[in-house]
Amino acid sequence: MKTLRKPPITDSLLSKIVSALLSIDPDIVAVVLFGSAVYAPDLARDIDLLVISKAPKERERYEDAVLEASQGWDVDLVVHKVGEKLGRLSGAVRAFGKVLLGDESWVWEVTNGMPVPTFEDARRTIGEAETDAREASDGP
Repeated sequence: MKTLRKPPITDSLLSKIVSALLSIDPDIVAVVLFGSAVYAPDLARDIDLLVISKAPKERERYEDAVLEASQGWDVDLVVHKVGEKLGRLSGAVRAFGKVLLGDESWVWEVTNGMPVPTFEDARRTIGEAETDAREASDGP
């Protein structure tokens, strides 16, 4: 069985994905990369993006737009309207977010007042990260 190799996560690849998003939604004010593609790109299994728009479109339109530009990468999109609070993902976006488009003030707006995780939430998150790291290091 032949496995297709994905290209590395580079600024060029991310720029193509952002351009594809902007092509279907000119009201996007910020795009933020978060998750393992930021802190461990060599081990990442997908690309997590927060998209903040003044007038969000249907989710499928964003997914279709990034399909070709992502060059084989699965792209998990979290689309939020300007002013809406992000909730539980706020910590991940703040801790590991990399602004690809826009200003950090947009990120602050959607993550401000983020919920404080319980110790159990933190333990579960660490456990999931350890599992992801083990699976990634085991290879295809």
